[in-house]
Amino acid sequence: MSEFSRHRAPRWVGKPLPRREDPALLVGAARFIADLATPDTLRVGFVRATVAHADILSIDTSAAASMPGIEAVLTAADFPDLRPQPSTHRLGTRPTPYYALAADRIRHVGEAVAVIVGITETAVADAAEAVVVDYRDLDVVTDVLAAIADDSPRIYDDWPDNIAGTFEVEMGDIDAALESADVVVSARLSIGRQTGASIEPRGVLAQWDRHRARLLVWTSTQSPNIVRDFISEITGLPEHRVQVKVPTVGGGFGTKFHYYCEESMLALLASRFDRPLLWLEGRTESFVASVHAREQTIDASIAADRDGTIIGMSAEVLADMGAYLHMVSYGPAWLTSVMMTNAYVIPNARARLKAVVTNKVPSGSYRGWGQPQANFVVERMVDLLAAELGTDRAEIRRRNFVPPDQFPYKSLFHTFDSGRYAECLDRGLELGRHDEWLAYQAQARENEIGRASCRERV
Repeated sequence: MSEFSRHRAPRWVGKPLPRREDPALLVGAARFIADLATPDTLRVGFVRATVAHADILSIDTSAAASMPGIEAVLTAADFPDLRPQPSTHRLGTRPTPYYALAADRIRHVGEAVAVIVGITETAVADAAEAVVVDYRDLDVVTDVLAAIADDSPRIYDDWPDNIAGTFEVEMGDIDAALESADVVVSARLSIGRQTGASIEPRGVLAQWDRHRARLLVWTSTQSPNIVRDFISEITGLPEHRVQVKVPTVGGGFGTKFHYYCEESMLALLASRFDRPLLWLEGRTESFVASVHAREQTIDASIAADRDGTIIGMSAEVLADMGAYLHMVSYGPAWLTSVMMTNAYVIPNARARLKAVVTNKVPSGSYRGWGQPQANFVVERMVDLLAAELGTDRAEIRRRNFVPPDQFPYKSLFHTFDSGRYAECLDRGLELGRHDEWLAYQAQARENEIGRASCRERV
């Protein structure tokens, strides 16, 4: 063995890497947010809106505040200097300011209108039911197609429409390609709304250290540095006086990448109490308090020559953002747009995005961060094209993949550096016993076989 080979870095490819976190999880020693509570920890809960769109006329907290075990019942009126939730949006979108506690208007079910601090979780839950909120209902918009209509009710009174932002990206001449193509296939595709349902919902524990004038926040998050920066912005504390820690996280999937109202509120409450404060999100609560994802309606067209060579792809994307642009929520919709050629050589392409607000829970991060929508659209259109031409679906993909000799390949936005897509497809068909399934399908009739390609953005 040469001197060089004895001292070079070890090879990691093909070797298993030990997971350091597993032993604690397997023996039950891992500590989650709920495990951090001490006997003197106060519990925090939120009163959430039960209507999707309304003006808040009044909030009566008197009955709740007088209940046993309740330390405080607070509304936005108790925080006159409350700042809007910080955002990372820098893409020319319209601002959609929202607050840790809604003061005047509700734009989706689940918005917090009051916060309760109590001795026990049960006391807090009982007090939440005693808070009376008087609403004046407004027209509700729950569909992007209805939201972009000229006569749609406005989510924001001072907007001329319900479009929070637009984006367009294009390469080549897509209009000429659609005009000259032998075959053009068009379809409207819809992708349903979903959310990440972690085994452990979100949670926050906050404590003010009055001796060192420092705020300690434990939170179940994927982005502790962002939480620190945003808590500093909300509270006015210098960043070095905000310490954010993350215990074991029981699943994140992108949902816990966002910075939430509950983190702001517990940070603000901490200095009012000389005891730790703990909020634990309930499972049902998570469906209206944590971001949703992926809901889009796309009008797509794919153009090809008679031999199946794809020459153009266009997509008009309507992304349902919910009521507010929630931190990075515009990003996944943007990524859907720029990934609209997937792994194929498509010389002419265009994607137009409209980010639309509706009276729903805000949309945001979830696994794939917008890319799965683009993969679905492109792969579905390739399947429809194959059916129109009477061509094998695997063969039409193989014919249009970016070949190895064309790397680096510039797509609508990204530059892909390498890949052997056709080899990957063939190996996948082999491992999946594709020919056997085709024979079974010919007999069973009721079964379908799916094929799809995906180019991961990293």
